[in-house]
Amino acid sequence: MRQALILAAGVGSRLRPLTDSIPKALVPFRGRPLLEWLILRLKKEGFQRLVINLHHYPEQIKRFVEQRNSFDLDIRFSYEENLLDTGGAIKKATPEFDPDFPLLVHNADIVSTIPLAGLFDLHRKKRAAATLAVNQRKTTRYLLFNTDMRLCGWENTKSGEHLWVEAFKNMPCRPYAFCGIHILSPALIGQFTDAECFSVIPEYLRLAESEKILAHDLSRYSWADMGSMEKIKEAEALFSTEKLLLMTKLS
Repeated sequence: MRQALILAAGVGSRLRPLTDSIPKALVPFRGRPLLEWLILRLKKEGFQRLVINLHHYPEQIKRFVEQRNSFDLDIRFSYEENLLDTGGAIKKATPEFDPDFPLLVHNADIVSTIPLAGLFDLHRKKRAAATLAVNQRKTTRYLLFNTDMRLCGWENTKSGEHLWVEAFKNMPCRPYAFCGIHILSPALIGQFTDAECFSVIPEYLRLAESEKILAHDLSRYSWADMGSMEKIKEAEALFSTEKLLLMTKLS
């Protein structure tokens, strides 16, 4: 079974004033809410169970999904009274998933042509603990990977800060930008910190010493972060309505 967690709890502060009255996941793009495009995309790629984490205007998202008959999918919700960050969100939502299958995690404000089912299947084929979608783009924070695409560190080019996985510290590493899309095996989630609120990236760095944390370079695919009004305008140059419909229309 293919299953996914959609991270939709954020308040979307960079999208104000739009998000003063609606959740970020329901911000319109090309005539439909971002969440709708993502759900339709996941459905087309064969995902059957989805969990959406909620915090900002949660009832709007629940009502939106219910009014569409859950898109004929098994859609569940994980409500966060206080935001738990990416790692905390994954940990809290885990009981809603089948422990026998990996879990795709996808930010609600990301639109891409990345083949999600293909990434899911590649993760299983390589028997990875986690598989991260990355690309080569300019940013200030990078994940570092060795020649085998195993996670070996993190860097902030603006502050000069570095974090290393000790076992790979002296290996040649190449920087990649994280795409906000990743797949985890259930056993890895069981090794997460006992903290309630935490980011998943530091956990990947901590666990990469002994676990197979891999990346897949997907630079050849279109990708856009809808985190701000400026970035939404940039995304309009990459994704026409016709292209989005082609990506989400069932055969």
